[in-house]
Amino acid sequence: MTTQDIGIAILDVYTEADLLNCYNSVSGLENVLIVSNTKNNLPDCNSRRYDNQVPFATLRNHALSQFRLMGLKHFFLINSNQIIKNKNVFSDIIKTAEIFGTWCITGPSEKLLSIEDDKTNTSLTISEKLNSDFIYIFNGIVSNVGYFDERFFNTKDLDVLDYILRMREKGVYPVKNYHPVYTENIDSSNSLIQKINHKEMNDADQSVNLSYAYFLHKYQYMPSQNDPASVSKDELLKNLEEIQQKYAKNE
Repeated sequence: MTTQDIGIAILDVYTEADLLNCYNSVSGLENVLIVSNTKNNLPDCNSRRYDNQVPFATLRNHALSQFRLMGLKHFFLINSNQIIKNKNVFSDIIKTAEIFGTWCITGPSEKLLSIEDDKTNTSLTISEKLNSDFIYIFNGIVSNVGYFDERFFNTKDLDVLDYILRMREKGVYPVKNYHPVYTENIDSSNSLIQKINHKEMNDADQSVNLSYAYFLHKYQYMPSQNDPASVSKDELLKNLEEIQQKYAKNE
């Protein structure tokens, strides 16, 4: 694996200062793409701006499609409120995926437990909380699961949660409600979302209501209200072992 295999997409959805801080933290790396849905001034780099309101999923899907057309293998979707403190983060995450077979890893979140691989002294952190501000996805996952669902129109996380549930159905993501996360050398600002006409449940409009209604229809529960119970830690550990046996990269 080389840096030429990696695509880094910055989703410009926060402030202009956030965008510049995020971009500067990955400057010098290859294959950096900015996908914007704000009125911010953009750095002079490969970029695509959506001037009208579009779903988060549209921004993610544009990045994935561009990276796949470029023949890249490893995709990082980073909201512009993220700051990378060490550029080795990307290769370290890919190494973790190769060792544990977890080919989708999300950003820093509250640690529930950590699993060690004795042969490589590498650990995988598991959380019960989803952080959609930083997402790593391997090309093979996209080939088998597809793209993000753009019918989740005006919400920040529903398309990601839907994607995770689709991965779980195929057995390539840990069982409910656990997430593999990477917690080192990634910071986040406390800025408010600046995405054009963005709303969430606390400021709901019809598109938000329809997005949650579609999720409820599809999965028979409402996130953060009546989520299904998590499986036991013993079941989780058994599942992670199965994922590692099936999908870890053998040297």
